[in-house]
Amino acid sequence: MRTQAFATRPAVPRTADEHLAAGDATAALTRYAHVLADAPAEPHALSGWIVARTILEPGRAARRMLARPEELLEPSPRV
Repeated sequence: MRTQAFATRPAVPRTADEHLAAGDATAALTRYAHVLADAPAEPHALSGWIVARTILEPGRAARRMLARPEELLEPSPRV
C-alpha cells in the first residue's frame, strides 16, 4: 500500500517519506533523524533513515546497514 502511495512523486513533499519519494534524500534523512531522536527503535523511521543514508553515501557501510539494521539500534543514527 505504501509503495502505491508514492508511485507518483509528491509535488509538495511534507513528510520524510514524501521527501524520499520526491528524490530529496537529504531532507528525508533530517526528518527521519528527528523522529529517531525521540524513538531510536522506531522501525519505520529507522528503515527510511537507512534508505536515505544509503542514497547519500552508497558503498560498503551502506551495504552493511542494509544487511544488518539491528546494529544501528545501539547508538542513535545521526545526520
